Amino acid sequence: MIFTLFLTSAHTAHADLIDGPDAGRYISGVGPANTGMFFLGAFESPRNVESGYPSWCIHMWRLFPDSSDTATITTLSSSSQWGPPELDLTTAQMAWLLAKYQADTTPNVRAALSYLIHVNFEHEHPGKDTRQSVALLVSLVRDQVPDVDALARTYVTQARASAATKYMSTVITGEEQREGTIDNISALGDSGERIAGVPVTVSLTGPAVFTETGTQTWTGKTAASPLSLAWRATGTGDVTYQAEFTLPARTTLSVASVARDRQDTVSYGNRPTSDESVLKDVGRTWKVVGDFQPVAQSSVGVSRILDPGQEFSDSLTVSADPSYGNGRWIETDSGPVPVTFEGTAYWVPLVPPEKTTDIPENAMKLGTASLTFTGPGTLKATVRNTNVSSGFVTWVWTMVKANQKDTVTDHGKQVPASEFIHSDWSDSFGQDDEISSLRWPIDIDTSIAPRKTKSGIYLVDDVWVHGFPSDHPDFSGARGFAPDEASIVQSLLFFPEDLEVTEANKPQAQLIATTTLPAKNGFYPTVGSGEFKVLPDHVGTYVFVTSFSGDDRVKEFVTSVEDATEQFRVEGEVPTVRTTATDLADGDHEIASGGPVTIRDRVCYTGLRPGKEYVFEASLMDQETGKPVVDGQGVPVSQTVTHAPTASDDCTNVDITVNGAMLVGKSTVVFEKVMHEGLTVAIHADIHDEGQTVTTPKPTIGTRVKDASDGDRVIEAKPGVRIDDAVCFSRFPEGTEVELRGTLMNKSTGKPLEVSGKPVTSTTTFTVDHSQGCRDVSFTFDASTLAGETIVVFEEAYIQGQKFASHRDINDREQTVTVASKSDLPVTGSEARMLLLTAILALAAGLGAKMVRSRMSSLGK
Repeated sequence: MIFTLFLTSAHTAHADLIDGPDAGRYISGVGPANTGMFFLGAFESPRNVESGYPSWCIHMWRLFPDSSDTATITTLSSSSQWGPPELDLTTAQMAWLLAKYQADTTPNVRAALSYLIHVNFEHEHPGKDTRQSVALLVSLVRDQVPDVDALARTYVTQARASAATKYMSTVITGEEQREGTIDNISALGDSGERIAGVPVTVSLTGPAVFTETGTQTWTGKTAASPLSLAWRATGTGDVTYQAEFTLPARTTLSVASVARDRQDTVSYGNRPTSDESVLKDVGRTWKVVGDFQPVAQSSVGVSRILDPGQEFSDSLTVSADPSYGNGRWIETDSGPVPVTFEGTAYWVPLVPPEKTTDIPENAMKLGTASLTFTGPGTLKATVRNTNVSSGFVTWVWTMVKANQKDTVTDHGKQVPASEFIHSDWSDSFGQDDEISSLRWPIDIDTSIAPRKTKSGIYLVDDVWVHGFPSDHPDFSGARGFAPDEASIVQSLLFFPEDLEVTEANKPQAQLIATTTLPAKNGFYPTVGSGEFKVLPDHVGTYVFVTSFSGDDRVKEFVTSVEDATEQFRVEGEVPTVRTTATDLADGDHEIASGGPVTIRDRVCYTGLRPGKEYVFEASLMDQETGKPVVDGQGVPVSQTVTHAPTASDDCTNVDITVNGAMLVGKSTVVFEKVMHEGLTVAIHADIHDEGQTVTTPKPTIGTRVKDASDGDRVIEAKPGVRIDDAVCFSRFPEGTEVELRGTLMNKSTGKPLEVSGKPVTSTTTFTVDHSQGCRDVSFTFDASTLAGETIVVFEEAYIQGQKFASHRDINDREQTVTVASKSDLPVTGSEARMLLLTAILALAAGLGAKMVRSRMSSLGK
């Protein structure tokens, strides 16, 4: 639009006054010489100027333009402000006035607008001093139409308070914090005055919202004082602020220029695209912290090496990730945000686990522990060990955002603590600082024995080692754990007669010599050394001490000098013993395989003192394993007798009675130990001595099953079928009561056959009159639902409740019967007669039909 201040005559008929001669005011004493009065008002715009907006003349010394003229249109963005200061307006302020009042045709309104346009935008005229011309105009208006001047001054005040052209630079508070403000939101006029009432929309991009709205947009109007908007972070990252001020009017005017002798005019129309209706404050970008990333480091510390019975523990040190946000733990109204970490202890055997992000399949979960932190710090987690006795334990810690159960108070509201946590966190499986070794507990059994040679008496030790890892001592070290210790140390100590054999006196004992054996599970017979020799003419006690110093995988171990099995007493001549084990029943070295059997160990000795009491202890040893034979309660089988020799060289018997079934298939060796006043004085413990050995041949059974009705191995699928299983045996102990237990097995499933939900079994008991023979075990059952099934009979033999023989071969044809299907069953006599009658009737019917057809054919012919 173009604002034009125009001078004209009150009686000029051809003047293009937009609203007629009465829509303005007239003054005299200024304007072109050939005009009468000077018109203050609006005119029609040249024809190419945007219609709908009045034009206002800005050449008081020229004639007004004609509406048929074609104008050159330019943009006016600055004001000359020729008049007194109280009438000064900027282009934006004048545009605001025109936008508000140009449609008002009241004479004073039009005159005041025309007056202000001349005062501020009058174009220069050759030969005229524009400032003096404007001063003349102001003087005449104030003299002739003072009400127009008064109204113009009012308009100036309004425009200065309402025309916004710029904004104040905002101030952001709370950078790298969880909340803050955007301050100094203001629209300004050309002179920097704050403009109230300007519509403004403030928006945020990034992880923040306005506290008032809970959204990223705030809409309102500017005020006389700067606005301040509070924000709060919804995450961590960069946030950008932007404000858009909606301007009520354009900030420039359009100038229409025609012929030289015609006035230029200004108008509100023809607004250029550069004169935008929205004033944008792009603002600035700052970093906010609305959440934090909890991270942790853990270490088993002093719990790196554990012994059986100790709890698994791990120390977890938690902090805020310094590379995320501001690296600080977030606090709300209720204090620091609580964060819960969960640690899981996993067990792996033999060697330390490799570091990996996934949990290996062979890792066994032992337990979990939860630790809740309210700020950086260190807490200790413990898991009680109830599952494993040895191996390696490693911890894996996780912090899962979705699993956080606590709530916090934030701005008066209860919100989940998880809202302030950035994301999940976890460490790896098998980290160096998170692995503990739960050391293997070992056990070592020993038995001291003398060996008489031409050079004197030597002491040897039988050593049984248990409990080492299966690969010990091959572990070469890994993940900070030291290599295995390779050797067990065997030491021989001597306690003189006047030194009591106690642990307290051990440092005073004489060390005879040491040797080593592998730190490995197994039986080590006759461990000795050329230096393990009994000292001549020395009275006292020799003690073997077996020790393992321990390593990172195996707990240290040492035998006690107070262990009587490791003590050997010497009082002058060194006693010796030799033994012979036989079956008391017949005197040979073979014993029965069941029932009570007695093994007699004939012990012959030298060097014992007549009249003194000695305890002879016989123990049964399994020659194959080198371990003691144990009874049903796990107690080693042994027998002791007290004997007082009448001569230094003599013999006595020790009888051991056991259930022969315990020894079936074994070679059993009898070890003999002679003790006096609790101290061992002689031993005979040679696992390979044939004289000390008895054998128990393994009894055998074989079976042959048949259908009780016809003797074959096919039974009918019907109730009440019976099968007989002939059980033939050999090497059964004569005179003993044997129980045969039979079970029917379903061959297709490999499981016991069930009828009506119960397994089909049968037992028979008999007394063995000959070591070889046969007995029947019968089974009667309902086979009506078993058509097509294959049944196998398993048999077991028991003496005094202890199994000593069995025959369980699912593929043995002699043990197998089949249940016939309907199509496999033979035809009975009655069924055969019925089938024959049916066939005769069918044949007769066929012959009759043929005769009828033949007779009808003859009749037809």
